[in-house]
Amino acid sequence: MIGRQNFSLKFSNAREPIVRTDALSGMSARLWDVFGTGAVAIVDQMAESMGRFNARELLDDLGSEQASRLLGEILGTCAALDYAQIEVSSRDEDSMTMRAKRLFGRESNAKNDVRRKSTLFRAHLRGLMSTIFNSDYEVTEVECLAEGDEARAYTIAKTPRLASGLPMRQGTQSQSSF
Repeated sequence: MIGRQNFSLKFSNAREPIVRTDALSGMSARLWDVFGTGAVAIVDQMAESMGRFNARELLDDLGSEQASRLLGEILGTCAALDYAQIEVSSRDEDSMTMRAKRLFGRESNAKNDVRRKSTLFRAHLRGLMSTIFNSDYEVTEVECLAEGDEARAYTIAKTPRLASGLPMRQGTQSQSSF
């Protein structure tokens, strides 16, 4: 029974649990059913934390300059993991535009508009970018399959600092620019 539900393997000296997509989709649906729109906050915080963790590993392995330079290739690993096919269409010092096809974990549901906005992916990407570039970033979905677009498209942009100079989010390490 355990083999049918999940199994783990070792990757980069760490246990990597693998869960079937239908089981994960069932868990996600239950989360939405129990917590309603509150599920957005739960998924958002969990995914951002996961993105920050992944970024810290990348920074440890590659260093900030290399992680910044190889950002396109890093995002390309999403295809190898069958998470999404990502294509970066533009990038400058403070922002990036990208498209994602075959995105796993999209929370599409016509009954709940909030769920349609790929919370898991956006929050993970926000945590990853904010940690790699040691600055706050926001990820905005600008095209959506549920609205008839060909793929999902996102803008990732550095969040301007408040005049009060509020501190950056915890867990950031790198000092390189986008």
